[in-house]
Amino acid sequence: MSVLLKLALGSSLGFAQLAIVGLPSLIASLAWTQWRQLVSFVIPLVSAALYLAHPQAAVCYAALWLIPLAFSLKNKCSVFATAFSSTLIAHAVGSVIWIYTVPMTHSGWVALTPIALAERVIFAAGMSLIYYAVQHARNYARNGIVLATATK
Repeated sequence: MSVLLKLALGSSLGFAQLAIVGLPSLIASLAWTQWRQLVSFVIPLVSAALYLAHPQAAVCYAALWLIPLAFSLKNKCSVFATAFSSTLIAHAVGSVIWIYTVPMTHSGWVALTPIALAERVIFAAGMSLIYYAVQHARNYARNGIVLATATK
């Protein structure tokens, strides 16, 4: 029975199942902390090594994880770059778990590459919008001012 089905039916999850479900998000959230550069450099490298060690791995799929690695070399990144790195880090960790737990062919991984890239861009755009909406709401609550107002 899948983890989501168990949750929907109100069943309890074991620690291992809970850790697997939350691990990608937990690690990805570290990309928003002061450890951004370290996490964005180390996690994609470790994930790529573990992923590529599997016989069904696709190099083009793992190449997506070079993006956060490249962003880690910059001292300051935009909100979108941080969000994009974060979602790709979650993707890397989740893909390593997936490749070792779910049977899938090499051609399946290759076919998923453009889909994964597109979904990560969409997720990062959504994360950026939410970030700015929260910033706007916080500034308005604190100061009663609107960040970007059009004046005539």
